[in-house]
Amino acid sequence: MQKNSLWKQDDSILRVLDERENEALVIDCVHPVMPTWIQKDELLGCTQIEESEIWPASNGISREDDIPVDAQRIMRERFTIITGVIPYIMDEGKRSKLIARAAAEHGVCRKTVRHYLCLYLAYQDVTGNRSIIRTCQRVRSREIMCPTSRKGSKRI
Repeated sequence: MQKNSLWKQDDSILRVLDERENEALVIDCVHPVMPTWIQKDELLGCTQIEESEIWPASNGISREDDIPVDAQRIMRERFTIITGVIPYIMDEGKRSKLIARAAAEHGVCRKTVRHYLCLYLAYQDVTGNRSIIRTCQRVRSREIMCPTSRKGSKRI
């Protein structure tokens, strides 16, 4: 088993982010939530898959150059928010503190930072699941606000 390998299990696709002895740190790419440590044995019944199998339809966009400029800007802003957290994903305590700090520094809620982080970890790409592109196409002028608190939210 190697880092970044993908494993299909029923309706989930798990990405291995790190390993230690008999455990693997995984994130569900279908329903991205914070990574968790599982026993490596749990992956024995899974089928290893290719990277291309996790990407949803991308509206004909195959390269970052094809992504609209406003969507590229948003992707980079979101990535900037999570860059300080990425190296510490294995340490839950430090990760939580850094998520709180990033939220305070960028004027968004912790839930938003966690969401951006999970998308990045699941897809291992700044474009995330490319939902940003669809969002920019649908609502160019509307602000994208923190899902838990609209008061004082910031466009990201």
